[in-house]
Amino acid sequence: SEINYSHDNLNQAWNALRRLYTALRGLDFNVSSTSSDYEERFVQAMNDDFNTPEAIALLFELAKEINRLKESDQLKAASVLGTNLRALGKILGILQQEPEQFLQGENIDAQVNALILARNQARSDKNWVKADEVRAQLAAMNIILEDGPQGTTWRRA
Repeated sequence: SEINYSHDNLNQAWNALRRLYTALRGLDFNVSSTSSDYEERFVQAMNDDFNTPEAIALLFELAKEINRLKESDQLKAASVLGTNLRALGKILGILQQEPEQFLQGENIDAQVNALILARNQARSDKNWVKADEVRAQLAAMNIILEDGPQGTTWRRA
């Protein structure tokens, strides 16, 4: 069937890929994974005349489950599913970069990292005005900050 190419479709695909990588962020990929219901359903979809829309929908279902587990602080279970997600993505030729590398871009901007350090220092000094100023400066550069238990991470908007 025809494929409609447009910048809007390309942006939607980019955002979808970003959602999958965001689910993978912070997971340990050195855990052993076992065969899962997701894997069986993925294989069935691909064996059904390469039903990639259904297979890709399963990847997003898996990402949703990973995010649910991460929110409930079950990182080991999320990591097992994350390993499965990467393995299934590999079949389609996606999700093989490190999540941080993908989300931050190929070249991590030294200026962004310096600003994040300055913001973190301002927060440590309880200088909230300065911290907010730096955050606004980063937002103007289309940088989204995500503060978590492991520290501050960032990605391009």
